[in-house]
Amino acid sequence: MSHDGGNTTHLNVMDKDGNVVALTESIECFFGSGILVPEVGLLMNDEMHDFDPEPRRPNSIEPKKRPMSSMAPTILFKDGQPFLAVGSAGGPRIISSVMQTILNLVEFGMTLEQVVAAPRFHCQRGKITLEDGIGRSTLNALKRLGHKVDTKARRDLFFGGVQAAIFDSATKRYLGTADPRRDGIALAF
Repeated sequence: MSHDGGNTTHLNVMDKDGNVVALTESIECFFGSGILVPEVGLLMNDEMHDFDPEPRRPNSIEPKKRPMSSMAPTILFKDGQPFLAVGSAGGPRIISSVMQTILNLVEFGMTLEQVVAAPRFHCQRGKITLEDGIGRSTLNALKRLGHKVDTKARRDLFFGGVQAAIFDSATKRYLGTADPRRDGIALAF
C-alpha cells in the first residue's frame, strides 16, 4: 500500500553498540514555508503558524520561544538498556499514536507489528475519534456516557504513521516495523 507523504516523518536507528536514535522531522504544512535555501537544497518549515496569535496564552508568540509541538520521538529503556525507539507523523495525533503503541507493547504484550498496526483512537476538542477495528460495543458505550464520537476508516492517515524498532534481548535481534497507514520500511543490516 503506498501513500503520498508530505510534511512529517519519523525514523529510528539502533546499532550493536547500543546507540539509539528516535528522530521526528517536520516542515509542518505541505512545502513548509515555500522558501528553499538553494545553496543546500533545504525547504524551510513553517512552524511559526503553530503559535497562538493571541497574547498572554501558553503558546503565544514571544521572543526566544519555540511553539508547542506534538512531536514525541521516544526511547524506552529496560534493565538500563534501550529496548524501544518509536515515533510518528500525524500532527496532534502523534502523542496518542505513540502512547497507544507503547501501551500495547509493554502492557498488553502484543508483537511490534501488531502494536503499530492496531486500531487507534484520538481525543481532541471534546470529540473521540475511533478507527474502524475498535469494537462497536466500545463506540456505543462511549456514546451512552455522553461522549461525542466519530469514526474513521481502517488505516486512515489521520491516525499517524508510527515507526518502531526494538532490541529483543531474548533473541538478541533487532526488529523494526513501519505503519501500514503510510509509506515506510524497516531494514536490518
